[in-house]
This record gives sequence, C-alpha cells and structure tokens, in this order.
Amino acid sequence: MSATNDALGTKIEGVRRIGRSGSGPVCVRPPKPKAGETQEQRDQQEKDRKKYVEESNKYIEKHGEFNEELGQNTVTRVSTAPKPPDVETDLLPGGNPNNRTLRELASDYASNERKVNAGSYPNGSIHAGHTPDTCWGGNPNPGFIPMDGRVNTAIGGQARGYDEGYQATAFKCCTEECFEGPDC
Repeated sequence: MSATNDALGTKIEGVRRIGRSGSGPVCVRPPKPKAGETQEQRDQQEKDRKKYVEESNKYIEKHGEFNEELGQNTVTRVSTAPKPPDVETDLLPGGNPNNRTLRELASDYASNERKVNAGSYPNGSIHAGHTPDTCWGGNPNPGFIPMDGRVNTAIGGQARGYDEGYQATAFKCCTEECFEGPDC
C-alpha cells in the first residue's frame, strides 16, 4: 500500500499511538476550534490539511530515503536549530553564506514563495506551508501550498511531538490527540 493511496482515503490497519519514537505514520490533526470561525473557514482548513497530507506523502515517495528495514521510503524528523554549513548541496543549492539556521532558511524560502506567487497569498492569514515541514527530512524548500495560517501553525506544533530521528513512513489525517481515527 503506497503512502499516496493512504492519503487519498485507504483504510490503514494498525494506526495507533506508538510512543512517537521509532517509525510509523505522522498523525496530522486539525487545529482546535476557534470561537467565531464560520463553517466555510473550517471547511477550508480541512481541505488545506488534506492537501498537506497528500503533498507530503508525494514528497516521501519522490524524495524520501529508502529504509531497508521498513521496506519503504521515509523522511526523518530533524532539528531545525542547526546552521547548515556554507556548502552547496541538493537541499541548499546556494549554500548558506549568511550562517542561517535551518528554520531561518525555511522561513526565507516561504517568504520568497509568497513574493513570487503573491496571488496565492492574498492576506496574512494564508501561509506558504512547506510540504512537508522542514523538520521532516531537513529540506527548507520542499514545495509549498497556500494554507490557512491556523492549519500551518497546528501542523508545525504537532511535529514537536515526535522525537528527532523518528522515521515518518506516511502522513495521515487523524482526529483528537491520538493516532487512532479516520484517515482522510
């Protein structure tokens, strides 16, 4: 079963809370409800969350590293605090001449995305969401989707619940504070 098929709604057997270390799916939960939000806003947030899951799973398939033990591609949870060296790599084609942290580089790329595609980001509540977040694989420029800022912030905060070194095999839409629940 491929990660992309999973993101499109295939039932995943055995999705459960696994201690957040080791390997397995990443549970992507919706933001907590906010007073005054309309049904239209909540519907858009759900569409954005599903698009994040879909695009992040495509990233794993295309750019993830093959994990022989698991028999599939994964992306590894990394810290965004380190400063990558000023060396050109696949992830940093221009190097890091200004000695920025991975988090700062990711913000730079997101800012550039908003400038280059300004029509997709009509106001400050629409963020350039990394797919997947930079902490999943260490790529500050993996690809972006316009998404509701509350969804982007929720997804970023949820990543902190996984230990560095966790091997993400797929991203799943989940509910509540657990790894059980309906997929997208």
